[in-house]
Amino acid sequence: MTYPRITLLAGALAAALASCADSSEPSAAAESGRTARDSRPDGLFADFLDGKYDSAGHPFGAAVVEAESACEHDTGMAEAEGWAALADKHAPGILCRAKASAVGKGVFTVSVRALSQEPDAAAGPAVLSVKVRDLQGAELGSKEFMSKSWPAMTWQNLAVRFSMADAGPVSIEVAWSGGSPVRIDYLEMFRSERQLVLSPASGVLAPGAQMQFEFNDPPTGSKLEADCDGVDQTQVLTDLIAAGKATKQTTDFRLIVTAPADALLAACNLPSRFKVKAVAGDQVRATSRVSYRLAPIECAFEPGKVAVLLTGFEPFPADSTSDNSAERAVKGFDASSLPQVSVMRMILPVEYDAAPGWVADAIERCKPDVIVGFGQGRCAVDLETTSYNLKDTAEVSGGVPDNRGVIYGGDPIVEGGPAQLSSLLPVDKILAQLQEESIDSGLSDDPGRYVCNNLFYTIMTKIQGTGRIGGFVHLPRMHSVDPASQAMLQKVVTAVVEQSAAVVGGR
Repeated sequence: MTYPRITLLAGALAAALASCADSSEPSAAAESGRTARDSRPDGLFADFLDGKYDSAGHPFGAAVVEAESACEHDTGMAEAEGWAALADKHAPGILCRAKASAVGKGVFTVSVRALSQEPDAAAGPAVLSVKVRDLQGAELGSKEFMSKSWPAMTWQNLAVRFSMADAGPVSIEVAWSGGSPVRIDYLEMFRSERQLVLSPASGVLAPGAQMQFEFNDPPTGSKLEADCDGVDQTQVLTDLIAAGKATKQTTDFRLIVTAPADALLAACNLPSRFKVKAVAGDQVRATSRVSYRLAPIECAFEPGKVAVLLTGFEPFPADSTSDNSAERAVKGFDASSLPQVSVMRMILPVEYDAAPGWVADAIERCKPDVIVGFGQGRCAVDLETTSYNLKDTAEVSGGVPDNRGVIYGGDPIVEGGPAQLSSLLPVDKILAQLQEESIDSGLSDDPGRYVCNNLFYTIMTKIQGTGRIGGFVHLPRMHSVDPASQAMLQKVVTAVVEQSAAVVGGR
């Protein structure tokens, strides 16, 4: 069957949220049959719900205000879930006025979960505005959310970041401009800068390189623990600091450790995955991981055959103990049934810049005919049709970092590049073959704005006008890939490679 596209719902503002565990939940119906969708692919960030966020998806410790029951309102009406305002029934005004309790000093995010039925630019450029003030009324942060950048009937996490110089509390106002029908579900406020960023990025280390671990907003008594492919390196780091060969700096909002890479990685058998955990008490507050190599991955194509470069990703997030179905698909692919092709495989770090950088380098050096990126995301196989010139997960639950700890918010992948680039894979033929195999699959025009999209857009940028073809495929998210799942992944990769090689070989 074709994986159902999540479409849009007209009429009353209502949402049906799908999950991999249960796709049979009843949804509201309307004349157009359109249903509200979420702004990120189903399950793409599901790992971040395992331990980092609570069961409802709120960050642990977040102050949560339900719009229909805990807000003061000047306009609008209650819905089954949330508070709504309609152009023909309500005047512009405050949809939610709330107070968040004392939170302490630091950097915080207020996120408003909101939906606009049909953003109407003629009604004014801003649909909603959010303001955060201290008890004296001084504005700490504000933002207007514009109709032109707000997809219709798509749940958005509208985020405002601000700094607190005292313990709080703060007041929050969500104002509606009128015109475009809207609905808000809840507000949440949480500490947003507890990041652990590792440098340099994954790849080949330069001679004499220094490694740096930066932990923002560290709790009192925080320490860093390190391991290399599961072998503990914490004592090595501690000894380097004690000997003055590494440094440790602590401020109110930052813990920075700098160490020579050759000494810290001396016991590592490169290529290796190097992981650092920020620990406070008996809790791991943040984990980041990088992968280092002695040299770039060698080109591995046989002459006279269609050269196919397949890429997958390491597990994510950085502390994940789950399989990445894309890694398993690429590593486990048996190409013996396709003698006309020669396959090169790369397993990439889940990093915004390193992953596309590795692939761009391989395209230049190895000259593949076909380049296919695989990632894990939803509940079914999605053949992505469109990549976007944007890397942005800053407003998903306060910011989703890559495995190195980096969060991007609305940055272009290529300055001045096209807003969108389309896949050059024969997606219709691939889809037909997958459906013949009874594999749940479909076409998707939204790969998210995380590392998968970053890689996808980079591939398409590199092959424009070269005669090469390429694209991206999202595979089902699997905690553990069993033999039956591996067999399904083999069929998926076979279909992608076979149909793509036929295009190149038929020229």
